[in-house]
Amino acid sequence: MDETFPHLSLQREVPVKEKRSARSPITQAPTDIPSHGRGLLKKLASATQEVADDIGGFDNRKLFRFTVQKGFNPDNLRKIAAGIEFVSQEDETVVIGFATNAALASFEARLSSMASGQSITNKEVIYALQGINSWSIENRTGWALKNQGLPTTDCFLLDVELWPLEDNQQERVQEWAAFESWLTAQEINIKDQIKKPELTLYRVECNRQQAEQLLRYRDIRSVDLPPSFGLERSVIYQDVQQIPETPDPTELAPSVVVLDSGLASSHPLLKAAVREAKSFLPGEGPHDEHGHGTHVAGLALYGDLEKHLRAGRFIPSLRLFSGRILDKNNENTTGFVENHIEEAVRYFVSKHQCKVFNLSFGDANKPYLGGHLKGLSVTLDMLSRELGVLFVVAAGNHRITKGSPNGIEWRDNYPHYLVDDAWRIIEPAPALNVLTVGSLARTNQTYNSQRYPLDPAEIPVAQPEQFSPFTRSGLSIDGAIKPELVAYGGNWALNARASYALLDKNAGLGVVSAGHQFVRGSPFVVDNGTSMAAPQVAHLAASVLITQPNASTNLIRALLCNNATQTKASTHLIEQATTSQVAEKKSLNAEVRAINAAKKAGQSYSQARLDELNKKIQQLNKVINQYRYIGGYGQVNEVALHRSLENAATLIANGSIENKRHHFYEIPIPDDFISNGKRVREIAVALAYTPPIRSTRIKYRATRIDFKLVYASDLEEVTTTFNKATSDDDYQNISEVPNPLVGQTVRNKGTVQADAWMFKQLSKTSKLRNKKLFLVVTRNDFPWGENLCDTEEEYALVVSLRDTENSEARLYSQLQAQLKSRLPMRVKL
Repeated sequence: MDETFPHLSLQREVPVKEKRSARSPITQAPTDIPSHGRGLLKKLASATQEVADDIGGFDNRKLFRFTVQKGFNPDNLRKIAAGIEFVSQEDETVVIGFATNAALASFEARLSSMASGQSITNKEVIYALQGINSWSIENRTGWALKNQGLPTTDCFLLDVELWPLEDNQQERVQEWAAFESWLTAQEINIKDQIKKPELTLYRVECNRQQAEQLLRYRDIRSVDLPPSFGLERSVIYQDVQQIPETPDPTELAPSVVVLDSGLASSHPLLKAAVREAKSFLPGEGPHDEHGHGTHVAGLALYGDLEKHLRAGRFIPSLRLFSGRILDKNNENTTGFVENHIEEAVRYFVSKHQCKVFNLSFGDANKPYLGGHLKGLSVTLDMLSRELGVLFVVAAGNHRITKGSPNGIEWRDNYPHYLVDDAWRIIEPAPALNVLTVGSLARTNQTYNSQRYPLDPAEIPVAQPEQFSPFTRSGLSIDGAIKPELVAYGGNWALNARASYALLDKNAGLGVVSAGHQFVRGSPFVVDNGTSMAAPQVAHLAASVLITQPNASTNLIRALLCNNATQTKASTHLIEQATTSQVAEKKSLNAEVRAINAAKKAGQSYSQARLDELNKKIQQLNKVINQYRYIGGYGQVNEVALHRSLENAATLIANGSIENKRHHFYEIPIPDDFISNGKRVREIAVALAYTPPIRSTRIKYRATRIDFKLVYASDLEEVTTTFNKATSDDDYQNISEVPNPLVGQTVRNKGTVQADAWMFKQLSKTSKLRNKKLFLVVTRNDFPWGENLCDTEEEYALVVSLRDTENSEARLYSQLQAQLKSRLPMRVKL
């Protein structure tokens, strides 16, 4: 086995100069300004009639849905008229606001002036308005309620979310009191509640007539069905006596916490590592009555448990904790799971200083199809930042419905349905400050296929190392890559002799782990799902603390994503699935280049055609990216995660950066990396940070921290270039090292960002030989988020240089020598 080394430290360069504020986006004026005013007048009159049907509210203001141009600052609503207050930004073009009667009259007067051709103040704000409507019953109806309808029983549960009113505590308290008083008057029972500045949820019991009233209540953001956490499992049996005795991990070992259905803490594989199992479910003990929690715990403790089974050795390197938040049906019907999770996390952090938490469940009633994030995502993002913990969550499993493929379609249409809306990630997978995990197939041979090798009847949907046919994918809010990682979660198969029936339970294509009924002779179970993939990543995350005991959760996330790659089978699958889109994009790009060449030469060209081509290319990119990021950044290389090799060295840095600043890192390039020879060399970079969030803003994260990898002659050149980039366009136009695997436009949407650059052959004129390589980290708060952020926001940075095709490359030794010689010139962070 090759010798391994601890990762190296990368330190920041001396210059840190303030970055000047960017210019505000330019609002496009309408072609016919008076006509624009008249159109808005009609929409205002219609919307005013619509909102008259709203009921309730903590005051007499009316709630409006303003459609605006992209880039509109929602705080500019008050410039329309005094008395209009911003409430929430629901997507890039929808802003919600309260308005008094006086404000409406003033607004109407200004529109009348515009309609008659008169000049008005703040006209750019009026130009940006495209429409005015109410927040209607349809807008308030959640996804599950919209698709499944109201329950048919006399009484049923609904989850009601109020507008957060994050910036006004007095109004928020008034909103809560008024709503609760109204519920009492309507005889609607409150079963549970979450009341925080950024999130207000009520679980209520009502009938159909009362539900219809809820959908008209002014202060309600959404009404939806309660979560659905059901998961399927299958069982295999082995002799419990064959399980070897497991040693006790030391008290210095890192911990991993499983928040699930409880734990069979006496299981022979787990008992030595269990430190505490506690229930946070009212009226229930910590024992696992369902089995899912024990199954997940085995994977969180051992990672790839099948590998340990084959080796016949079980040596836990982590301490195991369990928080029960789900009942014997793997559900939570006693109240909001958000409350139970928060209680559990605070308990394990305060008592045991736990840092890594696994949540292997999702709400199938809440797929993420755009817009604001829901309660559990918001809760996890808040706790991640406040407590410095890492949540590893499952992307979710596709639930078979009438719209699912049927029969042989499961195989023939794979993987195209994985990018359909029915396969979108579900709560809490869209959360930005967590790690979300999708699923890979490990095997393609069912039990029957092994037993009857000549019988071709049972046909796998996916091949080994391809995406599981049930795994869900993103993207998340603002286009962030989700899931970030994948691990083994299982496969499905078809039975050709039974009308291509789907085999998804007992086919033997899942993941092996601990079973809660071990005393009955069933120490192991097999189950399919992203729920099985997530704890394997949680295990890796916690194991980082073995070699990096003081690692922040930012560093853990960055290390995991930096050392993740798409499997060859998945890459080939994506290439096949996007062949036609890639070919069309290539053709369109050729036409764009031709038009731009004509434009540059002063020849005639069609701007309309150029705009049309660019729009088509953007649409194709969106489709291609949906396929490309089904599995996020890929599967983690466990060896590279923990230690460096001579020909694959990793550098790490932790920093804290002020708003509108750049941090500069020079990346040393070893001589062996740029030596002659045709082979693939790689530079990989990952950055992670944990911003404050606001669910009422479509950008959601209050600050942006991202990176660029650039060439420059020296430090002065790169600092000058970046400090001159005073607008967002200027910054975006700074050229990166060409041909990144992901690209800045896609990667910088998330709070963990990873990318890689491949170099196959380096000529004498290559910039990598003749220039210096700099990594530039930039922070830029959204104006609305400046007061939410710390003066200095923390981040972690990971850089890897890999020359794996050259076993003689001495990258680590050469990097170590270069960093040591340059150390006195660095800023100590």
